[in-house]
Amino acid sequence: MSRADKAVMAVTLPAGIALFIATEIANFSGHELFSWDPHHFFGQVGGMALIVVAVTRWR
Repeated sequence: MSRADKAVMAVTLPAGIALFIATEIANFSGHELFSWDPHHFFGQVGGMALIVVAVTRWR
């Protein structure tokens, strides 16, 4: 694994997990995490996309 792959994975994996979990908690508690995303769609999809990017860099 190259240094760039390690760096991308080290940044995107925790960010993706945090974003996904934060939007799930906000969804179930009835709060809005982002004012432009009242249905939490973009937060959840964005979190999953970051996780997928990190996992694809894992070799």
